[in-house]
Amino acid sequence: MSVYFNARADRWCIAIQRGGKRITRYAEKGSTKEDAIQYEAKLLREYFLADKLGKVTDRPIGDAINRWLQEEVAHYKSKDKTTSHILQLTDFVLGRTVSEIHLVAEEYAKKHRKLLSPGTINRRLSMLRLIANLCYKKWDWLDRPLGQKIKLLRESEGRVPLLSQTELNGIVAACQHKDAVLAVQLAAYCGLRAEEIQRLRPEHVKADHLWLTFEQKAGVNIETVPIPQNFALKPNMLPIAISHRMISRYFRRALAEIGRDDLRFHDLRHAYGSWLVQNGVDLYLTGKLLRHKSLASTKRYAHFADAQKQDAVKKAFG
Repeated sequence: MSVYFNARADRWCIAIQRGGKRITRYAEKGSTKEDAIQYEAKLLREYFLADKLGKVTDRPIGDAINRWLQEEVAHYKSKDKTTSHILQLTDFVLGRTVSEIHLVAEEYAKKHRKLLSPGTINRRLSMLRLIANLCYKKWDWLDRPLGQKIKLLRESEGRVPLLSQTELNGIVAACQHKDAVLAVQLAAYCGLRAEEIQRLRPEHVKADHLWLTFEQKAGVNIETVPIPQNFALKPNMLPIAISHRMISRYFRRALAEIGRDDLRFHDLRHAYGSWLVQNGVDLYLTGKLLRHKSLASTKRYAHFADAQKQDAVKKAFG
């Protein structure tokens, strides 16, 4: 059958044979069989136009996302994290076409405004806006710039919660798995992101540095991260044997024990940046150690340098 109900997905599915390949599309959640049949007819009309006229009047957003993941995101350093973010939009893009992408963005922001931080919502909206721009400017899938209609939420200044070394020691002591402990230490002492921690292998540890490798369009890029003397990292401690989901579970339990439920795992990386600035490292070098693409990302740590600013004025003017 070309239209059938997928109990696992809890949706009606449409299967179409095109060019010797089976193409599966999902109707919106809650749709009836009649809705799915109408959606099938719409898809068949679009593919007919594609075959006969050499163009598609309106492609599914899912196709645009898949093309973006394959052609662009595959070369990102943070491709795993980016893919995870865009997959959170799955329920909103099913059965929707690229001509509706700005409406999908608006619906997603409205539903999650009170559930997620503005930063998280904006990151996902920015992905939709980028895809819309590619559809219009590069792929010729849109005849108007719908990316301009996707508006981001207003954000407050970057969130950098305070974390003391004593609290970090408490988190390490409360984590009940050695790999969770190692992940916490890599984030707090080396400023690594969760996906970078998961990719680490023994060969990435070279003396007192970590050598991080990233695949890019131009080839493989290597960045080095100093390993502090108080962090005894050895090659045989890698790779991390548990998933980030399990690490997060142990991490949350540890936070509950020390009374810091307000923290996220990524805040360990923020702590690394704040400690650098508090100990006199300038923002430019802090950004380099955090591997930020622009200084704008590093400015969130500027207020931690207030004491150093006062000392500099005293040295200059007495």
